[in-house]
Amino acid sequence: MADSAHRWIVPLADRPAAGIRLYLFPVPGTSASFFTPLAPELPPHMLPLTFELPGRGSRRREWPVHRFRTLARATTEGVRMTTDTRPAVFFGHSAGGILAFETARMLVAAGLPGPRLLVASASPAPPEAWRLLLHKARPGRAVTSLLGERRETSDLWWLALRVAWDMPLVVSYRYRPGGRLGCPVSLCVADRDRLVPRACVESWRSCTTATTVTRVYPGGHMYLRHQWRELARHLMADTAGLIG
Repeated sequence: MADSAHRWIVPLADRPAAGIRLYLFPVPGTSASFFTPLAPELPPHMLPLTFELPGRGSRRREWPVHRFRTLARATTEGVRMTTDTRPAVFFGHSAGGILAFETARMLVAAGLPGPRLLVASASPAPPEAWRLLLHKARPGRAVTSLLGERRETSDLWWLALRVAWDMPLVVSYRYRPGGRLGCPVSLCVADRDRLVPRACVESWRSCTTATTVTRVYPGGHMYLRHQWRELARHLMADTAGLIG
């Protein structure tokens, strides 16, 4: 792996013989360590790779990125430098799903292989993201959503403070109409998510020319912190046909 890729891409396991590269796109307000609990739950044929963004974790002394498209270009370059003949799967939770989408589109636009599967977890479809943010930004709706979500996420206020550092990045996103994905999309929906309604996640169907499947998990917006094993099981099922 090139030195510049080391700054962005963090392997969460040592699996040189793994047949699938699983790229885990960062969740707002978190570092690469967020996905550490998922790694031991994955099968040996999956190599989990995540991203360490400037201003987080081992890069905490670096100046953070505040423009979404600048970040997408950087993640695209990170994937490009770690690309080989193995199929790639992209997984993104919340705004990380949108970053995975934009990275996939940039790869394809550059004539490079895109992911064979994209998994969008509690993530609004890119065309819906800005409208959802405007809707939730109204004070009354924001308070109602956060109070409802707090019932599912005990440390919500701590997480909200962390996410606040990423708000300039999140609000800078603008969806640009263009080519749809050619790969299947798996949708992960939390049944008590007060921040991203299920309809906004289901709208991902308009972003791909391939098939989609929806899986529903118990919990709120951060459901996956309690569902790593089940999530790994579903990732294994959804990628069963990617390697021989």
